[in-house]
Amino acid sequence: MNAKKLLILYVLEVLKKYSDQNHKLTQCDIISYIQKDYEMDCERKAVARNISYLQEFGYDISTKADNGEGIWLVSREFEDAELRLLIDSVYSSKFLSEHYSKSIIDKLNRKSSIYFKSRTRHILPVIENNRNHNTTIFYNIDIIDEAIERHKKISFIYNYFEIDKKLHPKHEKEHIVNPYQILIHNSKYYLIGNIDKYDNIVNFRMDLITNMKIIEDTAIKPVYNLEDHKTGLDLRKVKNEFPYMYSGKTESIVIRTEKGMIGDFIDWFGEDIKIKECDNEKIEIRFTANINAMRYWILQYSLHLEIIYPSSLREMHTNDIKCIYEKYFIS
Repeated sequence: MNAKKLLILYVLEVLKKYSDQNHKLTQCDIISYIQKDYEMDCERKAVARNISYLQEFGYDISTKADNGEGIWLVSREFEDAELRLLIDSVYSSKFLSEHYSKSIIDKLNRKSSIYFKSRTRHILPVIENNRNHNTTIFYNIDIIDEAIERHKKISFIYNYFEIDKKLHPKHEKEHIVNPYQILIHNSKYYLIGNIDKYDNIVNFRMDLITNMKIIEDTAIKPVYNLEDHKTGLDLRKVKNEFPYMYSGKTESIVIRTEKGMIGDFIDWFGEDIKIKECDNEKIEIRFTANINAMRYWILQYSLHLEIIYPSSLREMHTNDIKCIYEKYFIS
């Protein structure tokens, strides 16, 4: 292809890579970068003409005639603040391996100028050691998306970590599941679905799934056939009622706590919680949640709350406190 026909693309790429509000370019700068990056010579008139074409096409390019300083690409697909938010999210995602994290971040960095990348380098040492190393998670996401779209069941092996730090099957038989949705919760991917012989939703951590396949000669059981989901699957409700992704029924729960804990309850269970004032310091909070999940959630806040209802959860928590006490104070 005639290189001159590509000049307009070269000009655009130079503006994307080397210009921003604090780094405006002259026509000579653009010519120099095109020579360095693409080994092509061009004239100032050609640069000016192609910038004009790009502006006519809709690119927001400011020139020296506009700002009195130089040429730069004003509007991009993502603002730098948006890219920083996405990059921070990738770094904090435990379901991504270090390799995938760096690969995605490199792609995000290329959405802005080279000067943006230099401002994110200081985050690199923060990459954690406890990231997921099951690279099939992306393959699993594709399969689940396809199965949901085609209304098919899926099968897979569900695993756990052994002392060798590797995944091992929990059961010999494969799980056969009606897949309904993928949910990100507590920095992990979960498959939300149903097993035919049960009438409730179940969840599986996707980084613990291997050998996933679509079962071609099957059809998904509709989610509205499940007892508690006649109107469909409410993911916001699922996230609020399962602070940790334990399967099972949800129940009404009443907690007495300090007023200063309201923010923590909203963070975990959403704004649908009911709050009753007891006195100047204490409140009662009523909400719906999974009992098994609440057993472990309560342990982290035990100093600041009391379980009022249900009695089964109160008794469970009392026994847990006794077990903890015996481990430390009874030989």
